[in-house]
Amino acid sequence: MKALKVILFFFCIFFIGQTEGVAEEKQWTWPVEGRISDYFGTRNGKHFGIDIAAPIGTSIAAMQDGIVTRSYFSDSYGHVVFIKHRDYEAVYAHMNKRLVREGEEILQGQIIGQVGNTGQSNGAHLHLEIHKGSWTIAKTHAVNPLQILGEKQNTVVSASVYVVQKGDTLVSIARKFGTTVGELRVKNQLQKDIIYPSQKLHIN
Repeated sequence: MKALKVILFFFCIFFIGQTEGVAEEKQWTWPVEGRISDYFGTRNGKHFGIDIAAPIGTSIAAMQDGIVTRSYFSDSYGHVVFIKHRDYEAVYAHMNKRLVREGEEILQGQIIGQVGNTGQSNGAHLHLEIHKGSWTIAKTHAVNPLQILGEKQNTVVSASVYVVQKGDTLVSIARKFGTTVGELRVKNQLQKDIIYPSQKLHIN
């Protein structure tokens, strides 16, 4: 009987440890339903986030649990919310409305604002940045949000333009859009089959 209690004790310790590990590895979730309209590293390397196009008023949710470090109106970001998500700080910008305040504890999936077109913005979208550690004015700690969130299915910027993703080849892109490698090379004036992430290709 005593031996059974000892076994049960260690089983409970092991189970708790496993569940804690799962909690620490909670998957990040996408903040808004929409279409990626611009990628990290575009604009000659000066775009430090991704843009997710969606109608004004669309709900924006926290990608992870965290604490709001800033919530204010910026000339560039418009209505913007900064949230510290463990080892990262995320920037949710160009909002129409902010629904959280500085210092507030946030749960994953909690609605923190609405998509807008405020600040230096052309068209309704969420501008999303993720920084390793903390945000800086120079954005030196910016990382590609897709590395953390995973690729979004809809990677078409417009009906005729596709942004190359890591692992893409001309062959895979041609198959995806029902065209040929030769046609892609002609439309994009490519001398070789070499392409690179964030490169924009004309499809139609």
